[in-house]
Amino acid sequence: MCGNCALALDYLVLEFYSVKVHHIRAPKHLLFLVSEDWYFVSHRLPLAQQAMSEGYKVSVLCNVNNHESVIKRAGIEVIPLAFNRSDTGLLANVRLLINLIFILRRLAPDILHNVAQKPVLFGTMAGLLCRTPKIVNTFGGLGTLFSSTTMKARLAQCGLSLVYRLLFLSKRTHIIVQNRDDDYWLSHSLHIPRNRVSLIRGAGVDVTHFAPAPQVATSVVVTLVARMLRNKGIVEFCEAVRILESRGLQARFLLVGDPDPLNPTSLSAAELRVLTENSSLEWLGRIDDIRGVWLMSDISVLPSYREGLPLSLLESAAMGKPIITTDVPGCREVVENGINGFLVPPKDPLALADAIEKLVLNSELREQFGRASRERAVKEFSSERVIADTLALYEHSSHCA
Repeated sequence: MCGNCALALDYLVLEFYSVKVHHIRAPKHLLFLVSEDWYFVSHRLPLAQQAMSEGYKVSVLCNVNNHESVIKRAGIEVIPLAFNRSDTGLLANVRLLINLIFILRRLAPDILHNVAQKPVLFGTMAGLLCRTPKIVNTFGGLGTLFSSTTMKARLAQCGLSLVYRLLFLSKRTHIIVQNRDDDYWLSHSLHIPRNRVSLIRGAGVDVTHFAPAPQVATSVVVTLVARMLRNKGIVEFCEAVRILESRGLQARFLLVGDPDPLNPTSLSAAELRVLTENSSLEWLGRIDDIRGVWLMSDISVLPSYREGLPLSLLESAAMGKPIITTDVPGCREVVENGINGFLVPPKDPLALADAIEKLVLNSELREQFGRASRERAVKEFSSERVIADTLALYEHSSHCA
């Protein structure tokens, strides 16, 4: 081969490889901002793992407590952030915003996914200031503030609604809501364009793992799984149990979950011991094997004041349990009254007790409601569907950014 031909061949080879290198792009960086590492594990870890399998680089920014090792074992980068959910002080929140800005400038994510009210508020502000290409905001319900009817709360609701409206003017923001009530609020109160709001049903539930299984016949077990917060209806449940005891109803009642000291409505361990003393109600604290809890339970109860879409109801529905919950945003997404459970008014222990009594005394109705719960969970709330919808939103958002 002549020298000129060899040089031409070398040139073509170099051009070929340079084109190849040019078209190899770094994976898109997806950054989650959540308040707590345990929340990320319980609600967003499967989504993050699926995103990684589809080529995303995934990181999570959160308070680090006891679940960092679980997240890291999944191959996800954990970035510690001092995040106090209950601190409303100006100085602390300015410090939080500044920290977020520095972190976002350093990481430069392609997509920032903020989950829950305070991360949505501060993550969106920081993301807009740092020109993050796409900011996805998931409301886990509108929280304690929007369930309160005091004058102070109403004024705060107006102020926060105005801030949200200003933040969501940017076309770089997209909002995920988990129930139809919040969807309506964003569209009709904040006037957010429909093409920037998606209704995606919570974190979803693994309907293969959470599946019905035969039970050993024992006394009927009525179970409430939640953080031990007043606005989860814990006090009303305790009062309902006392009403049922006074009627002589035979059943076992369980409270499963820990207090949450950073939440202003949390009950303390001492308060819980007082509420359950001299009662057939048992407080078991936190149990990691929630599937095992539902296996030994017959009825699922959650008398909450307001929710996004409660995971405990999704899991118990997938396990084929009849459900008693309140007729409030989030909870009524899971239960169709008289079909797979009962809806009762919030803050009404007597109505709650009556509904529990009906199901405890009627095994055929429990089975009927349980079958309907399972069908509803598989059809509407599977994690496979929720994850697919969220990843499709990431891709669509990326193209539109």
